[in-house]
Amino acid sequence: MASRQNAEVIYTSLVMKRQIDKRAIIVVEGTTDERVFYRFFGDEKVRYEITYNKEKVIDVVNFANRDSFCGLFGIIDCDYDFILNMCKNIPNLLYTDSHDIITMIFYSNAFDLFLREYGYDPEILKINPNVLITLLNIVMPLGIYRLLIEQNKSSIQVQIKNAKIEDFLDFNNFSFKIEEFINNTLIPNNDEGINTISIMKKINENLKNTSVDIWHICKGHDLIVVLSQFLILKIGNNRKGKKLDNDLTEAALRAYYEMNFFISTKLFKSIVDWNLKNRDYLFINNIE
Repeated sequence: MASRQNAEVIYTSLVMKRQIDKRAIIVVEGTTDERVFYRFFGDEKVRYEITYNKEKVIDVVNFANRDSFCGLFGIIDCDYDFILNMCKNIPNLLYTDSHDIITMIFYSNAFDLFLREYGYDPEILKINPNVLITLLNIVMPLGIYRLLIEQNKSSIQVQIKNAKIEDFLDFNNFSFKIEEFINNTLIPNNDEGINTISIMKKINENLKNTSVDIWHICKGHDLIVVLSQFLILKIGNNRKGKKLDNDLTEAALRAYYEMNFFISTKLFKSIVDWNLKNRDYLFINNIE
């Protein structure tokens, strides 16, 4: 399993397979990425290597660059790299347009198509007509909390892994109980003055900052969880919408992400540029 292999082992395996498999190689973080790109590019001329880890994608690309190994590139989630000015300028390494591939799907018309099939309770929409903006506003405080953790790894210690986002949703007020979530996940650090009050102050300051890019703040999986619960509890139709869990919601939303949506993204343009520079490994049709 790739998840148990280090990047050098993964790279060495790819080099050995190249002797019999001449297809281009796209190295990705996870199964969601692979499923999205497979729908667009298939597997006749390109294969996918899932590393289950962002840093491993970067390392595999670096190994390939070191050895001038052709026909390989990696795609990674932007996460908070753009906000923190930490994007790496590495040849053959591409970034998602926003936080991750799921936020790219939410940003597209795929979300509207999904909602027409699984949602739309007219009474709820009278109260709150823009469902996507509502979802983003609910997730935004949590995204800022995650950003603060990323910015202050040495001083902010948390136990988020076992905390269920759905337990902190308040759809009566269309909000996320961020203070309660912090109370349940933050390990106070008195020496650094890190506590719920100080974290909430920083979150509120960021919420007032109009220059903050919500699409780089919000995490795709968080949006999926909120959307799933929103459908079940509020806007989902009885035939389909109220029967979706998180995994089914993501799969259904992903199914509506069509190639004509993807071709307008920066990521697609970067993939085309890579393919034009690596013509021995062409896998995109009609780009001459």
